[in-house]
Amino acid sequence: MDAAGTRSLASRELMVGVLVDHAFTPESFLAFLARFDDEDLFSTMDADTRTAVERELLARLRALPPGGLRLRLPIAYATARRPRRP
Repeated sequence: MDAAGTRSLASRELMVGVLVDHAFTPESFLAFLARFDDEDLFSTMDADTRTAVERELLARLRALPPGGLRLRLPIAYATARRPRRP
């Protein structure tokens, strides 16, 4: 936020123990990777390579123990103020 020209910054964790808690399925995690997190990588693969990578990745994701595809992140808020222009 400093790059945005902010004058003051206040941040705090909402509460101890408050988390984003999302359980992916193997298929939804693959979609997250292919369409968001690693979209640039997946988009450069030819169709045969992408199919092989997706098949192997799904097999490995399905082999994870229960809870192995759970995203848990603390929730934090930040507030910034831009300096007033003269």
